Amino acid sequence: MDILEVFLRFTRGIADMALYRSATQSAADREYAHLVEQQKRMTEWGRADKFKSSHNMFFQDCTSGSPVFYGFRKQTIEDAIESLVRHTNRQNQWFLAEAYELFEECKACLRVHGL
Repeated sequence: MDILEVFLRFTRGIADMALYRSATQSAADREYAHLVEQQKRMTEWGRADKFKSSHNMFFQDCTSGSPVFYGFRKQTIEDAIESLVRHTNRQNQWFLAEAYELFEECKACLRVHGL
């Protein structure tokens, strides 16, 4: 394996990771715009403090098939925005770690091949 092959392997990996990151960011941007629009409408209607959604958390019991409830969550638009920002940041941290792993693999490959 020559240095050009090592470099192409690295850049392909980085390019794939950049595409996934871009898609993730686009989805987060669309969701953020949607939430801001919802927040604006709720404020205009005088319902800014109301809940956006509520969720019953459950799983099916494997023996009886009946639902087992383990939680309930109400979410305001502000909660949804905070959650979106937190999870988008976590995904970006993952992409950064992935890029670092690609770099380390590239370095190791260069070392193994004496390049």
